[in-house]
Amino acid sequence: PVVGSKRPIKGPRSFTAMASTQPQMYGQPSSDPAAELQRQMATAAAQQAAQQGAQAASQKAKHGFYEIKAYIQENPGSVKVMCFLVGLTLLVFSILGVINPFAVFGKPKDFLANVYNII
Repeated sequence: PVVGSKRPIKGPRSFTAMASTQPQMYGQPSSDPAAELQRQMATAAAQQAAQQGAQAASQKAKHGFYEIKAYIQENPGSVKVMCFLVGLTLLVFSILGVINPFAVFGKPKDFLANVYNII
């Protein structure tokens, strides 16, 4: 239509034909059996894939732990050095905790733990 024209705009008289199919709302159950079957099959496939992934991860973790256990049982020098350094670090921090005179009054439990670690 031309601007200023008195002719009515022609268009669809009823919108009911266009709005006959309502869109599916999120979270509402589907009334379509094919869509429901497809959803169930997708859920089952996802669960099966998750179980297989978890089993594979479990087997790999067990294998890794057995390797670490076997390595430690061999008692290599690197494990001995690491244990010595961790013990030395604990000793240094325990001595520093005992030297602090305010630790006796502020946190007596920590002070006693540090004394025990030194012994």
